[in-house]
Parts: sequence; structure tokens; C-alpha cells
Amino acid sequence: MLEEAYSESIETYRNLRSFPQDEIDNCPEAVNCMVAYLCRLCVLARLLKKFDECISWGNEYFNEIRRIYSKRGLNESEILRVLRGNGVAWTVWFNMALANFMKGDYVEALNLISEYLGKGGKINVPDSVIERFRGKISLVTRFIAEQQLTRFLVAAFMANLVPEDYKELVLTIDKDLAEHLLRKVEEIISDEKKLEKVFEKYVEANISREAAEADVSTVKMLLKSISKSS
Repeated sequence: MLEEAYSESIETYRNLRSFPQDEIDNCPEAVNCMVAYLCRLCVLARLLKKFDECISWGNEYFNEIRRIYSKRGLNESEILRVLRGNGVAWTVWFNMALANFMKGDYVEALNLISEYLGKGGKINVPDSVIERFRGKISLVTRFIAEQQLTRFLVAAFMANLVPEDYKELVLTIDKDLAEHLLRKVEEIISDEKKLEKVFEKYVEANISREAAEADVSTVKMLLKSISKSS
């Protein structure tokens, strides 16, 4: 049913787009509906493995958000701050990152994930993400850990330390942490030379070593918690 949902969503979005722009801009409900559909289309396209379309919808989402906030007088740094505090924007960034990852554009994937995780050692989790999990800190912690694991994996693939046939497992990382993937991560973390190669890829993508080390610490805790629960 995904294909049907995708087609229907495209049709609805295009119908919304058919209204004059000034009418849309003067109706907050219409604006919210537009960006919600762009997020939905980005996610559906990724699930359907239409990776170019996923990236296109994601770019359109961010262009629309920037246009809206620019009209309200916000500059680029202010808009980015608003986006980083928005759980929906996190979703779009994540899906675009996975799409770029599957296309082999690892640097872009790393940077898209880093748009919301940041490029330093500290991650600021917005209230909207906490509210998504109804304030349950254990679930929020697990979610962030999975995001950091994804970033680590992208860098590991970039360093040619994970077989290409494991890429499909990364696509479902937000639903299921595959055992084969986790074993490969453990292998890399326990080997100093391999781990250093991963760190080098973070730096190549202009992401600090501090962020890479923070990801590894979090991934170690995630692996430990999974081992205890299994």
C-alpha cells in the first residue's frame, strides 16, 4: 500500500500547490499542511527506495521552511536553530541521509545527520523529540543512540570496513537493529586501526573527532544494553 499512499500524497500536495502562494502564506493551516505533506513524501519515497525523489522532497521541505521563516524576518542561523529544535525536520534530515547513503554519497549523508546531531561532542535534544516519546528518557536515549550508530556506520562504510551487502540493513535501522550489523560494529570498535580509519572519515566530512568519539561511547553503551536484554 506504500506506492498507493505515495501517489495519493503527491496528488494531494500538488492540489495544495495549485492555490495562489499568497493565499497559502496567509493561512497557517495550509502552510502546516504543505510542510507536513513534504515530510510524508520524503519518508515514503525513502521507504519505496526512490532515493532521488526522497532527496528532492527533502530539499523542497527545507526550501519551503526557509522561505516561510525568511518572510518572518529570520536569518539563516536563526532558521537553522528553529529547524534543529523541530522533530519533523530531524525526520526529514534522517531520511535524506539514508537516501544519500544508499546512493553512495557518504559525506553528504554524514553531514545531513550532523545537521541535527551537531558536529561536536554534545547533542542538544529538542523538546519536540522528547515529546515524541512522551517524556520517557530511556526511549529518547535509545533513539539518539540509534542516530549516532547510523552516523558511525556511514563513516564505517565510507572507510570500506563494512560489506556492501550490509547496506540494506542500515535502511531499517530505525525499525530493527540487525545482529550482523551490530557484530560488525563491535568488531570495528574493538580494533584500534579500524576505528582510527572511521575517525578519519568523520574529519574528512568536517565533523570533529570529538563527535566521533562521543558516537563510539554511545554505541558501546547501546551494544551493552542490547546484550543485557537479549
